[in-house]
Amino acid sequence: MPKAKVRLEKDGLPKYVNPMSGVLDDFADFPNVAVLERRLEHPDDPGSQPIYLKDDPRPACDELAHAWRAMSKTLCPVCKVPFRKWKIRTINAGMPNRLHSITHHKGYVKVMLDELADREQLADLASTTDQTVRRGENGKLVVVKMPFKAYALIKRKEYEQRKSREQSASAIKSDLADQAGQSLGDEAGETIHRKFVGTVESSRSTIQDEMTRPMDD
Repeated sequence: MPKAKVRLEKDGLPKYVNPMSGVLDDFADFPNVAVLERRLEHPDDPGSQPIYLKDDPRPACDELAHAWRAMSKTLCPVCKVPFRKWKIRTINAGMPNRLHSITHHKGYVKVMLDELADREQLADLASTTDQTVRRGENGKLVVVKMPFKAYALIKRKEYEQRKSREQSASAIKSDLADQAGQSLGDEAGETIHRKFVGTVESSRSTIQDEMTRPMDD
């Protein structure tokens, strides 16, 4: 599903407005609306397809902001389709300790060949002896999975902690600026506030950044 403009709700979580909303109302039965939405998100992208497993619903929603607001639900209240069952990643096992880190520290497990909904969805599928899904030259790219709802919950927790740390840092520096203003004068306080608090504000990532940056682990 496409990334779109973000509004904040009272709870501080983002609410998405689908950029296609109202545009294709007359074509509700068009089978490739999801493809058009993906092209809207990445106009120059040749059209890479997500990897689906046999027990993944299709179509499905994999928007984090939607899942954050409906963690206990199976159906996305925005897209009106089921949430994906799995979060799928392709990781470079050729990097030192990468595979160990992603499985033992991040919680992913390898995807097996017989789990794929369609092997033809991976044009670069590599031959393997252990039946795991590997891609690319020499099979160094390994496909892994974790439950999508677990991934969404982890990302929400990370976002909340990051937001809390940023707010705490800003509050502390604002208090320092106020105290300096009281003891050294308004000009000194304004200077500290501009240099310190302004630095925090300028370096703080926006909700839009959080939701449109490439997914990490």
